[in-house]
Amino acid sequence: RSFSVVVAIAQGTTGNVTSTVSATATTLDPNLANNTAAAVTFVLAPTQADVSVTVTGPATASGGQQIRYDVTVTNNGPAKASDVVVTNAIPAQTTFVSATRGSFSNGVVAWSHKDINSGSSITTSIYVRVAAGASGNITDTAVASTGTIDPIQSNNTRQQTTSVSAAPGG
Repeated sequence: RSFSVVVAIAQGTTGNVTSTVSATATTLDPNLANNTAAAVTFVLAPTQADVSVTVTGPATASGGQQIRYDVTVTNNGPAKASDVVVTNAIPAQTTFVSATRGSFSNGVVAWSHKDINSGSSITTSIYVRVAAGASGNITDTAVASTGTIDPIQSNNTRQQTTSVSAAPGG
């Protein structure tokens, strides 16, 4: 038999909150080791915003081919993320072609957003051309940051690796 438990978190609580549940029975229980369980939930302050970034792109490409990487920055909340900056280092063995927003300089496409509301995402497409003689793996790297307190930094950097084969006929 299962039960759902709803817990109200006290206002001002932040960080890890552990909920522990124990079960007992009036009949003999041959395994007391499984009578307790705990769940840990990370609670963000209402003035914090968890900004995350993802990168999608092709798994494979050929030398000379133009490819696209989509970089999505998401505000997982709870607060509005202000002064969001995204940088995307294009892979070695590629040449920048274009991007749907931002500017390109020294191998990096960079753009900013004044505010991203909680639950909202913004995607930018970056187009690069793989060098004709390229081979092996190339890696696109995106990093997102915000001026709002972001206590979960582990999702602020992502990479997409593309396996490159020689250009056809090359």
